[in-house]
Amino acid sequence: MKLYILKLGWLQVPASVLDGSAPEESTALAPISALLIRHEAGNLLFDLGSREGDEGYTHAPDETMVHQLALAGIRPEDVDIVVVSHLHGDHIGNIDLFPQARVYLTREEWAGAEKWLGNSFQPRERLRFLGVGEEVDLLEGVRVLTLPGHTANLLGLQVTLPEGTLLFPSDCMYGPYNMMPEHQPKHVYHAGNYRDSIEKVTRIARETGGEIIYAHWTEQYEALPKAPSTLEAR
Repeated sequence: MKLYILKLGWLQVPASVLDGSAPEESTALAPISALLIRHEAGNLLFDLGSREGDEGYTHAPDETMVHQLALAGIRPEDVDIVVVSHLHGDHIGNIDLFPQARVYLTREEWAGAEKWLGNSFQPRERLRFLGVGEEVDLLEGVRVLTLPGHTANLLGLQVTLPEGTLLFPSDCMYGPYNMMPEHQPKHVYHAGNYRDSIEKVTRIARETGGEIIYAHWTEQYEALPKAPSTLEAR
């Protein structure tokens, strides 16, 4: 099993979206990325980046999904499984590239978004829905976690490698600073569930000795190896 971080650009957002203690008028650049897992049983893609033209989104010419997949040695049609953590725009932008893939997403979010997003997720038969508490192993060593709070429900990944565990909580938490109540994002779907999900991720990290890989924490992101280099547990 090989893991690749795919570079997909940057998104300018109000800083309070990431950290509720930030001044209201300030902005921040959040990295946009995806995780590719090349597994003996198939290729899995976790999250899909932003769509061309989305407000605040910029990327370099080599930070497209097609180019980044090529750095890891595959094409969009080689992806077997897509896991969409949640249905915000910076996580579903390239869904149209993968009509052949099985797509996992949360039942709770789809219930509210189908009428707006249904056409983007065709054919409907490829969709697989997971509800809160429904956690499954999609591939050996790759487990889906349900982490409600940021949205009605959100999917993360727990990847178990011979050398250790990596946790990918998506927007369940933007960085370790979100563990402190004063630094939690200004707007979340359900504050209680948000805190519970952060505790769940940090508990798994403690119990496994695992490392949390954050979706939008610039400090960590810039230090991570990107495709074509592989990501290893440390």
